Amino acid sequence: MNPSAQLPDCLKEIHAYMGPLIKERTEAARIRKVLATHLSSCVKERNGQSLSLPLSLLSASSNVEATSAGIRGIRREYLRSAKANVKAQKEYDIALREYQTLRSFEMYEVKGRSQIANSSSDHSAKCIGPFVELVQSRRKHDRLRILQNYLDTASRKPAAEATHFNPESVLKDVKKLPKIPREVLEIPSSHAASDGTDLNALVSRLEKSVLSAKLLLRKEQKLLAKVHSSNGSMPAVAGGSKLEALGTTRNELISWIETELGKANDGPEEDCTGKQELDNDGRGDNDLIEKQLVSIQRQYSMYIKVREALARTSTEKLDNPKPEGSDSSGDDDMSANISVATQVNTLDHVAQPYLEELVGIANEQKAILQQKLHLTTSLAKQLKESNQGLDLLAEESHLLPAYPLSADKKDPRSFADAVSSVDKPDSSRRAREWMFASFTAGETVKNTVSEKLEEGESAVADSREALAALEELVGLQTKDGADASGDKVEQVNIWELLDGRLGAIKVYD
Repeated sequence: MNPSAQLPDCLKEIHAYMGPLIKERTEAARIRKVLATHLSSCVKERNGQSLSLPLSLLSASSNVEATSAGIRGIRREYLRSAKANVKAQKEYDIALREYQTLRSFEMYEVKGRSQIANSSSDHSAKCIGPFVELVQSRRKHDRLRILQNYLDTASRKPAAEATHFNPESVLKDVKKLPKIPREVLEIPSSHAASDGTDLNALVSRLEKSVLSAKLLLRKEQKLLAKVHSSNGSMPAVAGGSKLEALGTTRNELISWIETELGKANDGPEEDCTGKQELDNDGRGDNDLIEKQLVSIQRQYSMYIKVREALARTSTEKLDNPKPEGSDSSGDDDMSANISVATQVNTLDHVAQPYLEELVGIANEQKAILQQKLHLTTSLAKQLKESNQGLDLLAEESHLLPAYPLSADKKDPRSFADAVSSVDKPDSSRRAREWMFASFTAGETVKNTVSEKLEEGESAVADSREALAALEELVGLQTKDGADASGDKVEQVNIWELLDGRLGAIKVYD
């Protein structure tokens, strides 16, 4: 029995393809010997000597016989080409040696010429050196001679004359120095300009402070009216702590403004004195400074009145609002306000619990905002990653292009909603697209399988009918009521069916 008959078909095909290439050990050894003999015959010459180098590694010293007897065809052409190659290599070596000899001779000549030129330049340098030294010595002698002439001229003048040390006679030929400007000697103009700039800055600063004080006064008046309307009765506190705090604040502010005004007054006074010493051209600047000082004093007085009104407003009774026309700035009103302030509540005690509660609410709102920001950032990041994944899957998917979601099955939205959500990714819509595509694909596969099953059932019914007709034609009939698993077949003679009725035979195509 052949053992290869039990192998699979694929291995049989491989065995049939590789069979001619697989040899036995003895046959493989014989093939090796034949190849070695053929190779040795190619390497060795006819006289029995082996070649020094193979023909593929030719050199100028190789000896190739192109007209050997018994060599024909491609080998003869190869030997002829090899001989030509060896000849060309020999000619190249000869030309290279000649070129190297000529090159060395030219380099020797150039080197000799350079040595001759160097020797000539050294000789010329030796000749020019003494001449250069002579020229330098002559120049030095001329300079020394000029100095000696001046010294001789100075020594000839008599030292006892009065005009010898007189500056006018000595410096009569010298040009006069320019006069020093008066601004440099007295008061620099840059100092005045800088003082004027500082004064303007101080005026603008005071105007801003007055404006901020007015705004603060209005804000506090509104806050006081709001507290009075919201709280009808307040617990009474003893003392004028609030009045004392306001008085301290006012005194500090007044002292600061007086200090700034003192600094501003020092600069203009010095400028005025300096300009009066110069000439009458600076009177216009003095008038400007005086006008600015007057405006500053006016603004300062207005500021004091505003602060007094603020103090009166903050210290009056909460249940008795201040009537109109009580903005007088006399000392009697201030003393009356101080006496009343000792019997009313202070603004600190009123606003303290509200401020504490507001601070707590603000901290809670800040924490809520931070948590909301964190959640929004995390959800946006996850939504972005999911949208990127869905986009990648949509690009690689074959279901979405084959089964797109129809427009009538999408969520109905208005034009405004559609325009507002153009840049917003709709993850639910993408999920609906995937769900619709998968459901439609499943339904399609199910319908296809159902159609194939129906076709198979119809084919089975047709085959059963054909088998029944064939059995009837052959004469194999099954008994009625026989078991389906083991039907008993009764052999019937087909000639008995004819029974002399030859004309009843049906011809089937």
